[in-house]
Amino acid sequence: NLREVSQSCNMRNSSIPITNKSGIKGVFWRNINKVWQVQINVNGKQKHIGYFPEFTEAVFHRFAAEQCAWWEICDSKSPAALYVKSQIGV
Repeated sequence: NLREVSQSCNMRNSSIPITNKSGIKGVFWRNINKVWQVQINVNGKQKHIGYFPEFTEAVFHRFAAEQCAWWEICDSKSPAALYVKSQIGV
């Protein structure tokens, strides 16, 4: 039951690092600015999405970035996707 995928697609399925306190890949608390920072890695390059005062807004932007990068093909169960679905009641 294995599927052939690229290295970058396979990395999207990796576990969340132990240092991640938000529970969402690419969403980090910036204590200096008191905001949530959002970033995403696409084709080996880190892209800065923005800073957001609310956690939910940050996760929604992370999910939107995943959708723009066509990540749903590789990882339909990303933490951001699951959080968004729980918030909108899907």
